[in-house]
Amino acid sequence: MTFLCGTCGYTLTVRRQCDCSNDRVSRNLVNSRNLVVEQTPMANYKEFDPRVDALVVETITCWDSEIGDISEEDKAWLASAIHQDPQLASNVRYERAHTGFTREITITVADIERLYQDKVSS
Repeated sequence: MTFLCGTCGYTLTVRRQCDCSNDRVSRNLVNSRNLVVEQTPMANYKEFDPRVDALVVETITCWDSEIGDISEEDKAWLASAIHQDPQLASNVRYERAHTGFTREITITVADIERLYQDKVSS
């Protein structure tokens, strides 16, 4: 059985405790029904994670304050390019949504330089 803790964001995996008392089992939380609860960390929502990204249903693009004036055409191209390869973005955040996750990328000057360099070289 697997449970998700809404407070700390851990996935709790519950399994039966074996009869031997090995060290790994004794370090886990054992409840009154002789079940062992192990904690495994959830995904980090402040950097790219392919498991979470597979569940993205909406994207948001923000612009770093250091970025000057960019034409709307360039903004559209940059947003599209960075969301096609989100692992290249330097600032990615995920928010839970009812049916999946929302990916929010804040495009920085370094991201723009990298995207234009890739465009020119290809």
